[in-house]
Amino acid sequence: MLMSADGYRESLRAYRPRVFVNGARIDSVADEPLLAPGINAVGVTYDFALRDQHRTLMTARQSTSGQVVNRMLHVNETSTDLLYKLEAVRLLCAESGCAQRYLTHDALNGIFQATARTDAVHGTDYHQRFLAYLHDVQDRDLTLGVAMTDAKGDRSLKPGQQANPDVYVHIARRRPDGIVIRGTKAIVTGAPYMHEFLVMPCRTHTAEDRDFAVACAVPADARAEVLEPYPAEGYRRGKKLKLQLVQIGWAEVELETARAFLAMREAAAADGIDLAIRSGWRSHERQAWLYQAWRMGLGNKAARPGYSNHQAGRALDIYLDAPTYAWLEKNARRFGFRRTVRKEPWHWERVKKWRPRVTAPRRGR
Repeated sequence: MLMSADGYRESLRAYRPRVFVNGARIDSVADEPLLAPGINAVGVTYDFALRDQHRTLMTARQSTSGQVVNRMLHVNETSTDLLYKLEAVRLLCAESGCAQRYLTHDALNGIFQATARTDAVHGTDYHQRFLAYLHDVQDRDLTLGVAMTDAKGDRSLKPGQQANPDVYVHIARRRPDGIVIRGTKAIVTGAPYMHEFLVMPCRTHTAEDRDFAVACAVPADARAEVLEPYPAEGYRRGKKLKLQLVQIGWAEVELETARAFLAMREAAAADGIDLAIRSGWRSHERQAWLYQAWRMGLGNKAARPGYSNHQAGRALDIYLDAPTYAWLEKNARRFGFRRTVRKEPWHWERVKKWRPRVTAPRRGR
């Protein structure tokens, strides 16, 4: 169903992405003046689709569903579609300066072709999955951010050769109900005011790098939490440990540390504080990379590989602003956490085992 610009703005209020502007957390992207120019530009793509004089350019019928959809969400079927899309972008840019949403169109058309060709060669069912997603996006008239460009790291190396694999988005684990992805995408146009992110590879991949060839969609405010423990190798004072990890946000966290953090996060939320982890458990390779970067004068001081409490699963680096830091200073000890590095206010460690408080029932007389 076609949405208006006002409907688009209202739909954004239902999302709670983690967005900062000038260092301050934004509660509602739809109501932030500094984001208004971008939101207004996307809004033009909605309103023009509802105007009679622009309907031919700005809408099209999708044959796979029979529905009339916004041109920016349509998969091209004829040469006329290609020309109309070009003219629609010119029309939108003349009005708004930058159409932005045409990137969604390009991504959807690329994945349509890629999934169809993959199925034809390998007998898979990716194309039907994509069509189901496409029709849902069209029905809800969503705006998608295209998360294609990876951080890339050392550009002389392939993704699987990187010291830090998270410079490319990749499949970290496969589960019966889907996949867990990790990594970094950069320069996503309009990211704060998108409904979802369409994740795509940014280069061709060899068979050895198959885990980096991943396409999927993620809601803009998704809390990336997988609370199903899985084994990992840790280190404490140079000796190997066996750990159980879970996923909280974009961080992997040792199980007991995760339980304490989640209890602390719940208490913070009751006080209006949003706690989020930017770094938790680190692999030996990741710690070695950070240590080498520090030795080269890049980044913050890092412990030698095997001696970081991040590798032991006890340390968390937490996103900070002044209210968050004040809350942690006052409350973190209740949950077993303490700030342990003088020059790193974001670094908190679980220094004792946390136990939930249980109030014993009073005995009757």
